[in-house]
Formats: sequence, C-alpha cells, structure tokens
Amino acid sequence: MNIIGITTCVGYGPILRLTLPSHAKTLQHVYVVTKPEDDETIKICEQYKNVSVVLNDFKVDENWMMTQLNRFKSGDFNAPPDMRREYWPVRLKAVNGKSFNKGGGINNAQQVARQKFPGQFQLIFDSDISLPNDFTDTVNIDDLIPEKLYVPHHRRDYKSLRDYHDQARYTKNMRGRPGWGFFQLYQPTKEKDRVLYDHWPDAAKTDVWYRNDIIKKDHTNIIELNTHVDHLGVEGKSIHLKKFNFDFNA
Repeated sequence: MNIIGITTCVGYGPILRLTLPSHAKTLQHVYVVTKPEDDETIKICEQYKNVSVVLNDFKVDENWMMTQLNRFKSGDFNAPPDMRREYWPVRLKAVNGKSFNKGGGINNAQQVARQKFPGQFQLIFDSDISLPNDFTDTVNIDDLIPEKLYVPHHRRDYKSLRDYHDQARYTKNMRGRPGWGFFQLYQPTKEKDRVLYDHWPDAAKTDVWYRNDIIKKDHTNIIELNTHVDHLGVEGKSIHLKKFNFDFNA
C-alpha cells in the first residue's frame, strides 16, 4: 500500500515487537525514530526489509530554537494564531534537554521520507497502535484526496496480550475523530508544501499543531476512514508494566 509510516519508539520495544508486523505488512515503508542506544528497537526493525531506523536524540535543536526566537522578536513569523505564539517565546529557552522532543523526531523522519518517497501519503502513528488485518480491504488509497486529514472511525483499547490476540474484550474509544496523533494520515498537493511536525517536547501539543496546520481551522477537512485501529494499552492505571498500561502476562 503506497503509504509511508512514521513512528517514534524509545524504550517501547516490547510493544513495538507486537505492533510493527501489521505496519510492515500493510505499508510500503516504515520509518521508526529512536535513540542510538535503544538496541532492542533497532534490532526489531532490522527484521523487516521495508523498515528503516532514523536515529535522533530527541532534544530541541539549539539553532532551531534561536531562529524561532529571533523571528518572534522581529515579528517575522507566519505561524497560525494558536498556542504556539504563547508557548514558544516564553518557554523556548528552557526546553532543551528537559523533555522528549517527539515533534522533532517525527520531523526528522518526515524529511527523510519526503526525499525518498516524495508526494506520498504519510501515516504518523504511535508505536502502540496496530493496523487491523483488513485495513487494505477497507481503505482504498485511490479514493483519498490531498490536503485532508484521515483518521480511523474508532480505536480499540486492549488491556492484555490475551485480549489482543483474541481480538476481544476491548474498549471502543472514539478519540481518533478529532485527529489526535496516534493516527494521522495526510498527503500534500505538492511536496514542497507538505505540513511537517514542529519541534517541541510535548507530544500532545505537536499533535494538535500538526492537525491544525493541515485542516486550517476547518474541521470538515478531518475525514473518518471506514476502519479502526488497535491500541495495546488502556488509559489509566496499568497492571504489571506501568510504563505500557498493558498486561503482557494475561
């Protein structure tokens, strides 16, 4: 399927080991952004011919930070009038090294992907998301159009490995409809105009900014696909592995 997948995975190898097969089987190519020291993630990716690793330290680049600050000071900044105008000038100097710059990692992979696969759909997904077996049957890429943000109809949250393998006992979650970052499928009309993720050490904010830049304040540009995605984990307190909110032992 002529879709390029992009995800970040640092320290989530046990989850990626379960979800990556669905993406490698379904998508044309997948880029996984991780840290150089994450041997488990790198080794998992090496098992697939159509999966590439993009190494990133997930820190906000200092040169990028200063460029943005100078643009704000000079008034030369064309970003939409959203929360970026509030957050960036106030916090930009203090963010580096403090948090996980998911946006910068995804941006890195987007830049790599656009060179090798220009003009194609890019699917941004969380590493704990798996595509259903019938994804290629229910989603016809020839029916999709540029400059829209495609999202799943719903997400199925699984509490345990047994539930996931059985494809049963899940919670139906409708959170994908607003266009959140666990599944964002988009293609630009022209590659040079592709919307890219912003650098920022707050995944929720960069998810929203990416969505906003695509839909341009028009929520009719968010289109539901006739499919769902599987999520390995539940919201709230976890069972055995607090990091994953997913029970590997049941």
